Amino acid sequence: MEPITPSTHHVPSRWKWVALVLAPILVALMLRGAMEVVENHLSSKVGSNTWRAGFALAMLGSMALVLLGSILWAFRARVVLTSNAMTVRGAILTRLIREEQIDGFRWIKGQMHLYLKDRQWPVQLSYYEGQHAINEWIFRRARDLGALELAEEAEAINRDLTLGRTDAQKEARLASLRKIVGPISVVAYCAAVGGVLNALFGGQAAIEKAAAAVLISIPVLLDLVALRNRGHVWVNHIEGTRYPQILSATMACGVALAVMSLFDEATLLGNAFYRWFLPVAVAKGLLWLAIDFDRPRMLESRGWFLSTITALCLMIVPSFWVAGSIYQLNKHLDNSGVTWNATEVVDKRVSRGKTVTYYVEVAPWASAQGKLPELVVSRQRFERLQVGMSVGIGVRRGALAIPWVAGISLAEEKRQ
Repeated sequence: MEPITPSTHHVPSRWKWVALVLAPILVALMLRGAMEVVENHLSSKVGSNTWRAGFALAMLGSMALVLLGSILWAFRARVVLTSNAMTVRGAILTRLIREEQIDGFRWIKGQMHLYLKDRQWPVQLSYYEGQHAINEWIFRRARDLGALELAEEAEAINRDLTLGRTDAQKEARLASLRKIVGPISVVAYCAAVGGVLNALFGGQAAIEKAAAAVLISIPVLLDLVALRNRGHVWVNHIEGTRYPQILSATMACGVALAVMSLFDEATLLGNAFYRWFLPVAVAKGLLWLAIDFDRPRMLESRGWFLSTITALCLMIVPSFWVAGSIYQLNKHLDNSGVTWNATEVVDKRVSRGKTVTYYVEVAPWASAQGKLPELVVSRQRFERLQVGMSVGIGVRRGALAIPWVAGISLAEEKRQ
């Protein structure tokens, strides 16, 4: 091994100043968001919001700590290269990595990640000056794990006679699968963008229904394609793979459906939603495990810890799509009539964050299931409603037997 002169590589100055300027601003915004969460929780009389508020505060606090730590990291972090070792100094700890401890490196979205034999998580090395020197040092001492995986994939394709007997037949089969999954994924991304924009700014019922139909159907279609071509269509994939994957399209659909449901004014009643959500989410997660986890090389290349994390992610990620799909199906496929219940306004409040949301709390009626959550209403309706005013609550049965509040009307208004 050729000796090299010890060299030190810091975080580029542009990133230091970005962290120094941007991190405090984002932390201030998160502090404001945390104050709004506390104010909303204290002003609400609904006790079931306690866990949600605690979760929101925990997430905001964690992100604030990460941002504050990024300032310390940007000014303290550095990589020192010697002939037979690398010293990586982070925000708090300093680690000496000897040549014999290195397992290999992998490019992930154009960024260098160094993998060690004694730890599961890689070392990120793309945020330092002198990338050419760092990369050259690693190239001489480590193997390209991504290239090895792709070589193993090529061997697996070569042995896989179900794709065809010649290389041309196999490549044609994989290309045809990519042509199926690719356009479907593009439709999913377009529908997701349209659904989210409509939920945030449009509020058109026809667009919401059309977007929901596409966003619910596409992941089902992709799962069927993956099951029909199990082993050749994966949920997730390594970079540069020749196999198509369905994770990103399903995630786009799930996030869009979640946003659409979150900003919808309908309010679900009772616990029937969870009786649907839990078994369907588990079934969806198990389906993804059946599609994607039957790869022995996952354990060989990642180890048990990261393989377990991967399995848990395959179980959790589809839950966004499951929750949004149940909400949208229960609402848009509901052909039941509206049952009006007489009650009165107990309290009203406004939540002012990135968007302004108007809440009205009413007294429970005879058929109400459990504690009644606050109802989201339009600004015009909010201004007309007053505490103590008699109102009618329109409840529909729900296509999945999940009752939901379809509307709120003043006593003098005609109910249809």
